[in-house]
Amino acid sequence: MQKRFVLLSAATLIATACSPIAVFAQESDTATTTPVVTQAPSSASVSCDQRTANTLLKLGRVRAESDAKLERVRTEAEAKVKSRQTENDARLEGRRAEQDKKVEARRGEQNARGFRSEAVKTAVQTYRSAIDAASTARRTTLDAALKTLRSSNEAALTVRKTAVDAAIKARRDAIDAAFAAWKTRCSGTPDERKAANTTFREAVVAADKTYHSAVTVALQTYRDSTKPATDAWKTTVKSANETFKAAVKAANEALRAAIEAAKTQK
Repeated sequence: MQKRFVLLSAATLIATACSPIAVFAQESDTATTTPVVTQAPSSASVSCDQRTANTLLKLGRVRAESDAKLERVRTEAEAKVKSRQTENDARLEGRRAEQDKKVEARRGEQNARGFRSEAVKTAVQTYRSAIDAASTARRTTLDAALKTLRSSNEAALTVRKTAVDAAIKARRDAIDAAFAAWKTRCSGTPDERKAANTTFREAVVAADKTYHSAVTVALQTYRDSTKPATDAWKTTVKSANETFKAAVKAANEALRAAIEAAKTQK
């Protein structure tokens, strides 16, 4: 059976990697009206510096929580994939074992009844060998196709993870750059601080939008890249089954012809 990878939705990836804008300080215009005194830092300046420090701490905490959540989501998704693959492999092996058991039982009954002649016995043995070879060839082909499908999906998943990680890093770098400029506002005038707050929030919004777009592209690229492998797997399965049926048909016809020939030799 086809083994599909668990896909993380765009919403999940975005939620696990984003730190909300609310993390960043929203400074009050009225809190920055105290003039700067040369003898000692003003209360407004102290408050501004403290808000900057608090924002940095919150940002670090949110990022750590987001990293942990993303890692947990990925680990759980990979575990589900492995579990599903193991279950599917067990079902496949069980089904094949049942098929082999039925074939052996049917052949045992035929052997117990005996054959009309040595020629018929030889024809039956030839038929069985052809069926066994066709069955082995089909299973080998299907196993190889399944292995290729899984490898292709794993490679596509790795590419997706790399793209998402790059998007996360780019978003954080952009916010860090904006933060570096924003934290220097405390030495400015109230209007300058207000403008710095606006600029900072806009930078965060822009970084968020860029990140969301990158994640969406990464997920779509993943889906697009896995489709050809899935289609190829389906085609291989169909072809292998058709080849097997053709081989069985040919073996049956050869067996009937051999039995008829044995009758005329009596």
